[in-house]
Amino acid sequence: MGIINGYSEEVFAPDRDISRAEVMAMVSRFKKIEEEGILDRFNDVKSHWAEKYINKIISKGWINGYPDGEFKPDQEMTRAEFITLVNKMLERNIDSDIKLEVENQFKDLDENAWYYEDIIEATTSYKIEKSEDGLSKRKINL
Repeated sequence: MGIINGYSEEVFAPDRDISRAEVMAMVSRFKKIEEEGILDRFNDVKSHWAEKYINKIISKGWINGYPDGEFKPDQEMTRAEFITLVNKMLERNIDSDIKLEVENQFKDLDENAWYYEDIIEATTSYKIEKSEDGLSKRKINL
């Protein structure tokens, strides 16, 4: 499908960490994003091999840069960054009702961290049920 490529015809580098730029390229190809993205938002993206992919994903609002004004395309992507990207791409947001019902099972997950709700959303099992008014409601499977 052309979503994931190697570094060359002969090198895939399966043990290498994945960069933020590489994830942007894969997500852009997977979602088949054709429209052009915002240009020149981050200085460290201009002329980067993944500039068009990064700008497309930023234009969708699925990921941001860092407070210092850089995107850091060659930096490894953290699990929290990836989960946040996937949740935004899938339009998944934690419901306040579910947030109250879920017990934080992770000892290293700070409830005040920027990624807390995204991780809880991504790691909580639930099913979708239709209500009488036709709206989707989530029921947590504990």
